[in-house]
Amino acid sequence: MKIDEKGVDVLTKIGIISKDKNDTLKEILKDTKEINPEKITDFGYKGTRQLAWIQKHSAEKEKLGKTEYWFLKKWLAVKEENTNKEIIDKFGKSFVLNMPKVLFIYMPVFTFFLWLFHDKKRWYFYDSGIFTLHYFSFLLLMILLLFFIDKLFALSDSPILGWVNIIVQSFGIFWMVFYFFPAHRRFYAESHLVSFFKSSLVYMLNLIIVTVLLVLYGLYTYINLE
Repeated sequence: MKIDEKGVDVLTKIGIISKDKNDTLKEILKDTKEINPEKITDFGYKGTRQLAWIQKHSAEKEKLGKTEYWFLKKWLAVKEENTNKEIIDKFGKSFVLNMPKVLFIYMPVFTFFLWLFHDKKRWYFYDSGIFTLHYFSFLLLMILLLFFIDKLFALSDSPILGWVNIIVQSFGIFWMVFYFFPAHRRFYAESHLVSFFKSSLVYMLNLIIVTVLLVLYGLYTYINLE
């Protein structure tokens, strides 16, 4: 999916965006073109040999820690063995391919927070596990559906269809988040206010943990590229 200046002009003509927004979007697109998406940071090192030499000959106070050195060595090794395009392609495929495994591993954590915020005498851990399985199945189904929709829209170069795809994808992501709240209320049979309060706490806690987990997962995926 690609939105260019021509597409912005088309949307302006049919009245979807105003002239002022037209100019703003064009400025954003112009600035975006100057960004090289294939440029991946090298942390100031040209390769693993330079990193090893600096680490060996630097003063003790200036040397990297063992963990930092190990990580940078892995990072630079991937860059030496792959082109930027290969890194992006391999990373994307590996990240998406293993995402269901990450979600599966995370399910007990999600279940634990649900169980933590509900009556332990009325709701056992496996009860929350059933709800978690239901919600995560819904998420995987939506991710798969949005993936195929995106591929379908990608077959056309029409800027209007490109914007329609953005709207559809945005709505899909919104629905993935929103669905948790009514599903939670129906499953645990609580009032709207209580259910919303608990759902919000559970979702915020999990959002923080998931964000950290995805960052770590992304780093793990990168340093294990072949």
